[in-house]
Amino acid sequence: MIRLETPRLLLRSFEPDDDVSLYDLDHDPLVAKFLGPYALNDVAAYRERIVTSYARYADRDDGLGLWAAVEKSAGEFLGWVCLRPAGEYRFAAEAGFAADDAELGYRLRSSVWNHGYATEASRGLIAEAFHRRSTPRVVATALTTNGASLRVMEKCGLQRSGEFQLAGFDAPSLVYRLTRQEFFA
Repeated sequence: MIRLETPRLLLRSFEPDDDVSLYDLDHDPLVAKFLGPYALNDVAAYRERIVTSYARYADRDDGLGLWAAVEKSAGEFLGWVCLRPAGEYRFAAEAGFAADDAELGYRLRSSVWNHGYATEASRGLIAEAFHRRSTPRVVATALTTNGASLRVMEKCGLQRSGEFQLAGFDAPSLVYRLTRQEFFA
């Protein structure tokens, strides 16, 4: 199911056959340095995650979820993007997310970094959050060492609002947010 279409991207529900692409994404050394110890060990584990965890987003009609990002013209899997209930983020408490926040996230293959895909998808999801839903605030986090992700958030209008440190990471994470009032101002 297609969730959102942008000029260059389709955001669609995950399919079990995305398992190899997700494994490759998380095991790319450039991506993994921002992921921490959270990659799964084998392709079968990614298939299981798609079937058990990601599948629950497929039928949501509230504009929230986690989707595969696919380049339109070539049909190429680029990674994933999400706009999900912020409480589903494993570190929501540490980040100070509120129950009614929507968390913006993205993870793309390093070979497509610096092509504007994360910004394009994020802008589309943020617009959906505020136009289609009554989302009071969109929030996101990234490690201080992940300058590209921080720039995406800033290009999309999110502003730095905090910082927290997680075990297993050398650098702290920054918290960014954009309120409904700021979006429409």
